[in-house]
Amino acid sequence: MLEFAILPCLRDNYAYAIVDREAREAVVVDPSEEAPVSAFLEGEGLRLRHLLATHHHADHVGGAAALVARHRVSLVAHDVDAARLRAGGMDAEGVGEGALFVFGGAAFELVHVPGHTLGAACFVVHEPQMLPRLFTGDTLFLGGCGRVFEGDPAMLRSSLERIASLAAEALVYCGHEYTAANLAFACAAEPANVLAHEALSRAREATCTIPGRLTVERATNPFLRTRGEARLELEGMALAGSADEVFAALRRAKNTFRAA
Repeated sequence: MLEFAILPCLRDNYAYAIVDREAREAVVVDPSEEAPVSAFLEGEGLRLRHLLATHHHADHVGGAAALVARHRVSLVAHDVDAARLRAGGMDAEGVGEGALFVFGGAAFELVHVPGHTLGAACFVVHEPQMLPRLFTGDTLFLGGCGRVFEGDPAMLRSSLERIASLAAEALVYCGHEYTAANLAFACAAEPANVLAHEALSRAREATCTIPGRLTVERATNPFLRTRGEARLELEGMALAGSADEVFAALRRAKNTFRAA
């Protein structure tokens, strides 16, 4: 059975180590910094097997170059963002949609989820008899989603719907600890959502909110609730229009939202 370790990095980033204790090996997702990853590997006596990047932004791959050189592994990312990384001098291996490898008896799969970046990826870990794990980077946050930097709102909404269609009980490991701020916006956008208010109370009491459950995201995250089943509003006015229009309005509002 694999173990999943959360490695805080920078100010509010998370890297993740997926550990096979029997083989004494690890896969690391989004190595924002080299030092926390190396300290974990050395402290646990583990060999680094793979590095995975959900996207090309520096706050997710800042430690990759040093780890690649030290451990002689490659950084794996979706083809589009891997090309960006190679153009910047990084040793990155580009892969497409689908299966990546088997590690510790679990299948690792890449799901292409463009919008935050054009090559953004979600890594899915399928382990027999265990809940799937979703490593969503900055595409899906607990209670929210990333900004649209390279795609458009419709593209990001489609990617989020794809993630939401995965196993309802899947555990979500996202790229930042933004949950309390995201849920404050969720409660403002859907004030009658009791589950969102309860989730906000829990998040405000927690030091770390990771992992979350995809089923909870479906019930509380306004960016997954734009098809009419939710009573979404902005500044007291009901949102109307297509799912893409509602999503775009929500994303614009979140960009400037400040909790009271």
